Amino acid sequence: MTADNSPREAAPTMRESFRELLELALPLILVQASTHFAGFVDTVLIGRVGEVELGATGLGASVFLFTTIAAMGICMGIDPIASQAFGASQPDRARVALWQGLYQALALALPVTGLYWLVGSYLDVFGVVPEVAEESLDYVLGRLPAVLPFLLM
Repeated sequence: MTADNSPREAAPTMRESFRELLELALPLILVQASTHFAGFVDTVLIGRVGEVELGATGLGASVFLFTTIAAMGICMGIDPIASQAFGASQPDRARVALWQGLYQALALALPVTGLYWLVGSYLDVFGVVPEVAEESLDYVLGRLPAVLPFLLM
């Protein structure tokens, strides 16, 4: 009982706290895991084809992450703003934040796609074996359409 004779709210148990934390963290965990999972799956599937193809796929996936990670960080800056507005029962403010995130992703997608293509096109300049660089460019070209959806995650 508190000073005004109302019952005191019991502190959540460790199990309840963990469940609440998991409910909040699970979507973030899935987004972060999926970020790397596409390149991992590509690498696993291509592994039996050949060494050059395997190297090219791994390099292409690394170049994808290298060229998109900064833009993804910029777009993810909207998440706490929208979440805070949603948690404060301010759906209009949350909606505005989410639209701003969409505009950011759209504005960043073209320059990031260009950077990804540019880096993928000049891998031989960075000392990559020409056969691997050529195969990596094929991977890069195939994955170019994934830049915008990646930024929208």
